[in-house]
Amino acid sequence: MSLSSKLISRVSSGRKRSTHLGFLQRDLSSLRPRDILPEHLKSLDKLTHSLVNKHAPPHGKIWSPTPSLRGEEKALANTIQKYGDGHILSAEQVAFAAEADFGDLHDDPPEPRDLNLWPGTFVEVRRNAIVTHGIILGEIFHEAQWKIVSLSSSGEIWTHMREDIMFELPSIVPQDLASRCGVQTYGESKVQVNARVELLRRIRQLELATAEVQHELGRTLVTLYPKVRSSNPDEWKQITVTEAATIIAPDVPHDFLTRFAIHKYMMNSPNHFVADSVAYRTSHRFRVRPKSHLDRLEKVFTLAHQRSGPMQAFAIKARELIDENRQRAEDSRAEPHSERPRAQNVFTPEDAIIINFLQDAMRAARFIQQDPYMVIVVKIIKAIDRFNGKVDDSAVFQLLTDLGVMAPWQDVVSTMKDLALDQEPEESSSIVAAQNAIVEKAQAKPATKSIVNGEVLGPEDFYTHDLLESVRHDFGNLPVYVIDDANAEELDDGISIEKIPSEPDCTWIHAHIADPTAVLPPTHVFAHQAREMVTTAYYLHRTWPMLPQSMMRTMIHSVGELATAGKPERVLSFSFKVDGTGDIVDYNVRAGIIRNVHRTTYDAVDYSLGRTPFQVIYPFGGQPPPPLPVVNLNEQHQANLHTLQETINRLVKRTLQLPIFTHGKSAAKTIISQKPLYSNPVNPLKPPMFRGFPSLTYTVIPITYFSQGARLLVTQCMTAASRVASRWALDRGVPLLRRTSSQPLTLSDNDFADLLASKDQYGTVPLAMAFEKALTTPAASYTLEPALHWALGIPEGEGYCRVTSPLRRYSDMIAHWQIKHALLHPTSSSPLFSSEWLEKYGRDLILQEKIRKRAEKNHTDFWALQFIRRWIQNPAQPDGPDPLASLVGYASSPPANNYVQNDVQAKFFLPELGLNAFLTGLRNPGVPLITVGEAHKVRIKEIRLSTKPQLMLTV
Repeated sequence: MSLSSKLISRVSSGRKRSTHLGFLQRDLSSLRPRDILPEHLKSLDKLTHSLVNKHAPPHGKIWSPTPSLRGEEKALANTIQKYGDGHILSAEQVAFAAEADFGDLHDDPPEPRDLNLWPGTFVEVRRNAIVTHGIILGEIFHEAQWKIVSLSSSGEIWTHMREDIMFELPSIVPQDLASRCGVQTYGESKVQVNARVELLRRIRQLELATAEVQHELGRTLVTLYPKVRSSNPDEWKQITVTEAATIIAPDVPHDFLTRFAIHKYMMNSPNHFVADSVAYRTSHRFRVRPKSHLDRLEKVFTLAHQRSGPMQAFAIKARELIDENRQRAEDSRAEPHSERPRAQNVFTPEDAIIINFLQDAMRAARFIQQDPYMVIVVKIIKAIDRFNGKVDDSAVFQLLTDLGVMAPWQDVVSTMKDLALDQEPEESSSIVAAQNAIVEKAQAKPATKSIVNGEVLGPEDFYTHDLLESVRHDFGNLPVYVIDDANAEELDDGISIEKIPSEPDCTWIHAHIADPTAVLPPTHVFAHQAREMVTTAYYLHRTWPMLPQSMMRTMIHSVGELATAGKPERVLSFSFKVDGTGDIVDYNVRAGIIRNVHRTTYDAVDYSLGRTPFQVIYPFGGQPPPPLPVVNLNEQHQANLHTLQETINRLVKRTLQLPIFTHGKSAAKTIISQKPLYSNPVNPLKPPMFRGFPSLTYTVIPITYFSQGARLLVTQCMTAASRVASRWALDRGVPLLRRTSSQPLTLSDNDFADLLASKDQYGTVPLAMAFEKALTTPAASYTLEPALHWALGIPEGEGYCRVTSPLRRYSDMIAHWQIKHALLHPTSSSPLFSSEWLEKYGRDLILQEKIRKRAEKNHTDFWALQFIRRWIQNPAQPDGPDPLASLVGYASSPPANNYVQNDVQAKFFLPELGLNAFLTGLRNPGVPLITVGEAHKVRIKEIRLSTKPQLMLTV
């Protein structure tokens, strides 16, 4: 039975799957949390009433309905029934739903189910700057996603995402009362209507109680920004709602109403506070706008409302400069990129304020607050009169580029504040200079303190010697193969193969992983910086390493760097014994020493194994000559690799027999001729003159690229090493953070069976079928339990802990520190990192990964769409037919109304380009019916470049 069927089958009366308006209802009341004792339930109900009534006016005059018999109930019932026919939507709900599904090209996978969001929970919901309050009634499965159904304070039924919830208060009403409301648009029975009346009463009581608290806090709220902004007028700061409550009301209990009132004030003050755009509900964190940004906002607001003056003068100069720069860009289209300074100022200091204001206006946030910039931006762009179409972030990006205050090749995604990536070149970066100084100091005079002596290491102290020297296993002359791309920047791992003469059907494989934690303690400033960084940022135009390059060049090394120079190399080794059936029957984890290391490439290994390397696709031409069949390994090494491949084949065969499959999409990847590609800061008074553009090559990576040949071999070894880490730690009671993913959701058992039956030799199912079956893969999460990782075929009870990339992932370093502490203290019951610490870090990690993954996808799309836009403007001669002349896309979502655009749109995927897109104009006459999973011929209508790039199609 599929996981979705197990969930869906848990319904109440009748145990039938019920549908309403094409939705599949999920009855959450039957998925109960742990039981609450009656006396505890009474206490909880009492607490809820006390919160609501705490700040109510005397004599219970919270709300005054029409003075008639049961006037309150009748008034509320009328409110509920106002929208009862299912066709009337309030203006707020229309605006809330507008473009809800059309903001991002990429869908985030649905989050693991949240136990706090049960029926009866009060929620504040925000999207598109629309705010409503409601009480959760349940969940429905709609368009391959679980969505929350809430009764709003207007009496309407609203359907929204979990991410739309900003604040919640569990159990504001009992679960059974909320469940009696039903999730249909219209209350179909008197029981449902009466239940909804009671919920609406509770919502409005809580709204009035919150307003009372806001009134009590009064003027103290307006003092918050001056108290918390940075003393540096150009610097952003961060603050949480709880921290703000401590500052505003230090003597008031920070209960729900107090925090909720402060949250509302900060949300309604977007000039001062910018809400966390990815995970506000969890973090309740705001970024505090710099004083200089606020001053510019107020200054330009004043200028924009003057009939004549600096704004109009700026528009005239901007118009002339835009025409000049556009002509230069056209004349130099085929030239390499270059930049030449301008001799004289073009703009005045007042003009520079407007330009800096436009740069401030570039945002990469969900629209959960009012945008204080956009109204003025629209006025500026209309005054310049050089742009057509919708005024949004893409128009601002184009304006800044056309003005020359932003290089045409500027990557805007990597400048997002949430990523905190240093934009300075490494040679001139003050951050890199400070890191270099720490490394130089450590090399000149090593720290004398040692954790072995019971002393505390300082923030710039490295380990003075190898703490695991006495327990390291020397692998002697056993060959170690480091296999990666020829241009790989960090080599984290090597692989050894060891036959067992007494067991010819069994083989030991050793995954040797780089050991930066032999030098770097968790207390070091570089470790703290790595935690903030989360992972190395591999961007197309530049790489930001997690660990300082100066340390990587001198103190910590990629695998094989020392051994190839004849020096022993420290590693952390994860060994597993594979039998004739492909089962892992034994395993071990050791601190190791390797000496005989051979670096090679995926292509060389493929040639050694007698296969042609699998290549990426070049749809627009520009494919380089195929690599020469170079084999840099002797016969013995080739024999070892054949043994390794045979062993991995057994592992893969066993995995493919499991009831699992993989699915995914081809992916665009643009190659930039110059890397790193820097964009220099621009003086807004005299923007430089840019010519040309970096040479770009467009490639598409097929979904099967990593599921065959040498890449599959290395991937399987590293996956097994992560399984070994989990099992080894489980045997010893050592807490580790494990990554888990559950089975994908399908609408029925038959759908899941159809997908399972369709998988190919690589275990991959057809993309069109995955769309058609509404296949939904829940987001991965972290746990201390040895939980299921369905996609990798790792069962419950075994677990999967990432340990193979400590040079580029901080979470892997944590696992290394934890494992090495256990190796050094095998009888200790006190781990280096406690379970509580790891759980807290895991919650933060999943949010940080989400931010970075979304940014990387937008960054990839940005450069792919840059290429396509330039191709459309001046197409070169491709090696074959123009790929844009016969585009075919697959519908990945059903058509949906975009109320603001007065259009019907659907999400599409273009396999030939490896891109997601939006198909528009589906309301137009003659447009064919769009069915999910079907292929349709399409053409490109519009490209929007910004921090959230978009590709718009038409049939």
